[in-house]
Amino acid sequence: MAVLRIVVVAVAIVACVVGQDCVHWCKDDQARLYCCHDGNRPIVEPEVHPGTCPPIRKQCTDALRVQSPQVCSDDGECGYSSKCCFDKCLDHHTCKPAQGVAPPFDVRQGLGRV
Repeated sequence: MAVLRIVVVAVAIVACVVGQDCVHWCKDDQARLYCCHDGNRPIVEPEVHPGTCPPIRKQCTDALRVQSPQVCSDDGECGYSSKCCFDKCLDHHTCKPAQGVAPPFDVRQGLGRV
């Protein structure tokens, strides 16, 4: 009985420590949960944008970035033409251009899609 009590207490402690200060949990490319929003950004309403995430890169490059990637936990933190997708190289979800969606029609120019 004492062993069962110790196991229950240990599980309760782990559950409290793991969930502490995490607003949103995401899955990485191996379906492991990680804290992708610890409350340091504004909390937005969840959204699902059209399209799909681009394939996860197999190799990381040391390419110089002009702009830092925007980390996210949900499509609602990204522009409407982007999805919140896991980035293996950054080991976090970031906003990426959505795949499989035609760009919006620009009525101002009347020339077709932008």
